Amino acid sequence: MTQRPTDRDVFAFPALMFGQIISILGSAMTSFVLSIVSFEKRGSIAELSSVILAFSLPGVLAAPFAGALLDRFDRRAVLAFSSLCAALSTLGIAAALSHGPVALWQILLCVGGISLFGSTQVPAITAMTAALVSKENYAKVNGVWQLAGGLVLMVAPLLAGLLLQHFGVRTIIACDFCSYLVAVATLALVRLGGHDAAEIGEKPSVFSLRTLRGGWTYIWARPGLRQLLAYMAVIHLVLDMIQILLVPIALGHGEARTLASVMAVSSLGMILGGTAMAISGGTRHRITGLLVATMVFGLGLCLAGQASHWLLLTGMFITSVAVPFSLGSNEAIWQVKTESAYQGRVFALEAMVAQAAQPVACLLAPFFCDLAGKTQTARSAFGHVSSAQSAGVVLVGCGVVVLAATLVSFSSRRLRSVEAELPDATPASLGIVGAVADS
Repeated sequence: MTQRPTDRDVFAFPALMFGQIISILGSAMTSFVLSIVSFEKRGSIAELSSVILAFSLPGVLAAPFAGALLDRFDRRAVLAFSSLCAALSTLGIAAALSHGPVALWQILLCVGGISLFGSTQVPAITAMTAALVSKENYAKVNGVWQLAGGLVLMVAPLLAGLLLQHFGVRTIIACDFCSYLVAVATLALVRLGGHDAAEIGEKPSVFSLRTLRGGWTYIWARPGLRQLLAYMAVIHLVLDMIQILLVPIALGHGEARTLASVMAVSSLGMILGGTAMAISGGTRHRITGLLVATMVFGLGLCLAGQASHWLLLTGMFITSVAVPFSLGSNEAIWQVKTESAYQGRVFALEAMVAQAAQPVACLLAPFFCDLAGKTQTARSAFGHVSSAQSAGVVLVGCGVVVLAATLVSFSSRRLRSVEAELPDATPASLGIVGAVADS
């Protein structure tokens, strides 16, 4: 039987969080700098898009296998091994930089390796958090993660820009490499028991079809979770489209510092929202808090898409405050309702849906902006419509989509009752080592 954490494990979760935040910060700096370097040296948006895609696509494709590994083996060991492999990928970038101009294929290969080995990070952290924290505190802890995400979003570009200006790309790569080592070292402080032999039973092959589809089978058998996954897929798609749309909208309102103001306001909103979520733990019924917060999120987008600098800032602030409540409540539901034997695969599938939204958003955002621009130009008596105006229309459209999806979700009895209808994962089933269950 799996043992819950004891008093001597009081530093386990803070150690896990510290190490992973340092690792995420290092990766965010590397992503930021490589995007800048790729565009400055070649001036090609297509090549820049390929680098961004390389940061997400391999992780999406590897997610089912990552989840199976996490459910079969010690999750700490899997996370430590994948972190070391990702660290070696960063050394590959440094080695390429030391031999003169870097070819695009070298960047894509190394970045793809980071994405591939990083596919275990989110599901492993989510599962280990569920094992280290009591279920009553899941929402608060997820609020802390959202707060950390807001801080990283604000600090990473500033720190990376400062290091790039004074020390160069290789110093940032070295910092990223060291951040992985810190993450691996802190995992040594995470001490939890796993399942005993009787609980594990016979394990099918990690890469068997039955094992790989186990996460989807688990979700499909629970209509409430299935609808929640579909709903959050829409939200993640909109979140990724926002990142693309904000650039032309902000630049259309003025100079580049307008974009900096939007990013600062968004980061501040996430920090305040994450802090409030960490302190309050959200609403008693998490699904209600999720839907209400997401409705506020949609209203904020409708406001931000208007042709006003101050409405843009106000709307993005409202949106950013609501996001930690929405995402934090969502993660808490999954952690409470997913048995440990399936956590790796279920959380990996959830992360895969979120990550897959990025390449889809990269395709949809330009298409809808172009469509909105042509439609507005045809109706306008003043001729051509700017890209900022068309992007603003699409942003409002995203807000409307969020509001519509939320109203549909409110009308679904299965989704509204997901917490009441599904039993909580029992304390005995929570642990670091997963048991691959028959699917």
